[in-house]
Amino acid sequence: MKKRWILAYVILLAASTVVRWQAGNDARPLAGQQVIRLPVFDQGRETGAVVDMVYVDLVHPGKPDAPGVLLLHGVPMMSYDLRGLAEILHRAGYRVLVPDLPGFGRSARVIPDYSFDAQARYLNEFLDRKRLTPVQVVAYSQSGGTAMALWELAPDQMASLTLVSAVGVQEYELLGNYALNHSLHRLQEMLIAAAIHGVPHFGWLDRFPLNGSYARNFSQSDLRGMRSALLSLTIPTLIVHGQNDVLVHPGSAHETARLVPQSALVMTDGGHGQVLRNPEQLAAPITNFLFTVVRGTAPARSEASLERVEASQNPFDPDQAEKIVGFALVVMILMIAMSTLISEDLACIGAGLMVAKGILGYAPAAFAAFLGIFLGDLLLFYCGRWLGRSALQRKPLCWLIREEAIQESTAWFTRRGPMVILLSRFLPGSRLPTFFAAGMLHTRVWSFALYFLVAGVIWAPFLVWLSSELGDSLLTLFAEYKLVTMGAVLAAAAVIWLVIQLLIPSFTFKGRRRLVSKWRRLTRWEFWPLWAFYPPVLLWIGWLAIRYRGLHVMLSVNPAMPLGGLIGESKKAILDQIALGDRWVAAYQQIPGTLTAEEKEAAVMAFLDGHGISFPVVLKPDQGQRGQGVAVVRSQSQVSAYFAKPRGDTLVQRYVPGYEVGVFYYRMPGMARGRIFSITEKRFPVVIGDGRHDLEYLILKDERAVCMAGYLLSAHRDSLKRILDEGEPYTLVELGTHCRGAVFQDGIWLKTPALERAMDEIAQSCKGFYFGRFDLRCPNLEDLKAGLNFKVIELNGLTSEATHIYNPGNTLWYAYGVLFKQWAIAFRIGQRNLRDGVRRERVRDAIKQWLAFQRAPEVR
Repeated sequence: MKKRWILAYVILLAASTVVRWQAGNDARPLAGQQVIRLPVFDQGRETGAVVDMVYVDLVHPGKPDAPGVLLLHGVPMMSYDLRGLAEILHRAGYRVLVPDLPGFGRSARVIPDYSFDAQARYLNEFLDRKRLTPVQVVAYSQSGGTAMALWELAPDQMASLTLVSAVGVQEYELLGNYALNHSLHRLQEMLIAAAIHGVPHFGWLDRFPLNGSYARNFSQSDLRGMRSALLSLTIPTLIVHGQNDVLVHPGSAHETARLVPQSALVMTDGGHGQVLRNPEQLAAPITNFLFTVVRGTAPARSEASLERVEASQNPFDPDQAEKIVGFALVVMILMIAMSTLISEDLACIGAGLMVAKGILGYAPAAFAAFLGIFLGDLLLFYCGRWLGRSALQRKPLCWLIREEAIQESTAWFTRRGPMVILLSRFLPGSRLPTFFAAGMLHTRVWSFALYFLVAGVIWAPFLVWLSSELGDSLLTLFAEYKLVTMGAVLAAAAVIWLVIQLLIPSFTFKGRRRLVSKWRRLTRWEFWPLWAFYPPVLLWIGWLAIRYRGLHVMLSVNPAMPLGGLIGESKKAILDQIALGDRWVAAYQQIPGTLTAEEKEAAVMAFLDGHGISFPVVLKPDQGQRGQGVAVVRSQSQVSAYFAKPRGDTLVQRYVPGYEVGVFYYRMPGMARGRIFSITEKRFPVVIGDGRHDLEYLILKDERAVCMAGYLLSAHRDSLKRILDEGEPYTLVELGTHCRGAVFQDGIWLKTPALERAMDEIAQSCKGFYFGRFDLRCPNLEDLKAGLNFKVIELNGLTSEATHIYNPGNTLWYAYGVLFKQWAIAFRIGQRNLRDGVRRERVRDAIKQWLAFQRAPEVR
């Protein structure tokens, strides 16, 4: 069911992408709108492409020389939203141009640059084409920045400027600092982009106001130059702003009025959207101002009073700034709290800077920072709890982290939690992994919530106070502090790792022997993981596939086995095909995975009774690889424990004591006799007690067992403290699996004509088998050499190895040489079989089988 939902989602997302692609980037004018084609601008330069901009042109047929007004919408908006004010200005006798700025409204949505400068260049080109200059510009909200960019780019295009609820100097935007604000805008852009490209919406989100164009406009906008631009403004200026504006602080309008000494300031009782909801309220001040400009009575900068001109030159005075109050204060607290999710420290600094600039009181700033930090810490904690623990139980983390280690880490975190939490507060970059780990390790919620509370109460008010005292210089200080601290953290982490991993263990015998174990596993290729050892072999298989014209050739090596025995083949099905099984194969029975645990246990007991044998027996997955899930069980309680985990089809097999040998056999199709390619003698490590030391010491002391110390200490953890009697043997491994501690030695000395005849007899009784390894058990090796008294416990096909390569004395190059030869033989046999008319296997079936095996029930 889960796969179906994922497939349905992928199909919907693909369909949505196609629909959006077909929609294109063309302008979509409404009735009464016109389209003009303009050059595309990016980073101040023409790109050579073009973009269609939609606009409304309200003209007076009888007044071709009517004064022009350029009315600019905010973001995210379009010309239609300003239709009320546009009609008022038109009735007042003005020719009104209202464009949908490129990227917005009905104009082309996608452009490379959404900045103030790029929009100003589009407007400059537009005005040149309309031959209507100079115009009086009325800019609303975010377009205040665009209007000022137009002034700096082409001042001759503008006769006057009216700013309606418009953005102003940097100090009054959001957190008052470009770096902090830009971080918020970038986060917003990424979240919106993720929704647009990751949710099937069939174009709806592209038309939604808060779309990608809106996000990129804010992300690419920069108000740092607004102060100097306003100081350079010489044309008549009107500023209209609402006292209850929660998006653009009213103090911004006052500061703009101070910087533009010739300006007139009108403060209304409305909010940020007053021009949309009640344009009539603004009609009188705006039309009156425009009329004075037309008559030539509106003052320019040169006509401003000397007192205001001198005041405009003064630096920003925080003591004169208006503090945020009322609903706007609630909004600002929430914004600061949310910004802590991006960077807690930067949000605290931003709140402190707003305090320093007089925009925000210290108490609400500290509370906002604390609220965001506390909730953010809890969010990280619960993300670790909900996501991290489940991730640890999946591949590949479950291969790397033992459950015992998780439990030990949980206990350590619980004991040291307060110190860890408090220290992480002073180390930028360390909090996310620390708090995530706390949740992932399932530590106590209420205890850590208290730690978060105390740490937040200490850190947030302190950093807000410190930033309010130091002002903007703290941003630079923080950047240096963060770099130095992160470098120090990395260096300290490296030193601590070396101390923990190397120095401290070297003071004890157990520690030194564990270091020896790690070193030998690193330097001896026989212990390398598959991903490190097999790449050259895979390259060789790729070359053989080219030489023999396809990977499918190797899949035909054993027609008796699905896909030639590549992966996931049924052990029972293969053993069933050995016609001489009663004589040569150890008794076995398949236990279906559909049975309950109790029914599986009963089936094992029935198998024992039916064959007249007693414990021990071997339990293993019917579809398994490299010894996964294989166990020797010695009692009914161990059978119960084995089936306590989810299991697929399982094979119960008679346990054959004695020696275990792997015989790799192949026969070319059409040949009367086959050959033994390799024999591996599998030896099971044994330690001998001395009456003084426990089993853990003996494992670490043994020169071979120490190489597998990690696995062996875990496998025998219940007996590690047992002290063996002097001379008492203790077998560490009972199964012939290299990755579980068995020692593989070259057993080619066991090859005799008698053994080769016996193997040939067994192999040829399995019709369609030509290539693979027999795993045998026998009471003594002399009987094996004579071809007598041994039992086949398993037969593997294409992906079996000539395991004698793992003989400790063999070189890496020798191992590769053997495997290269082995795979070349497989391709030759497969080619012969295909020529003889054997059914051709499909590579895609092999891929499906591999994926199915990866999703099979856990067998370890």
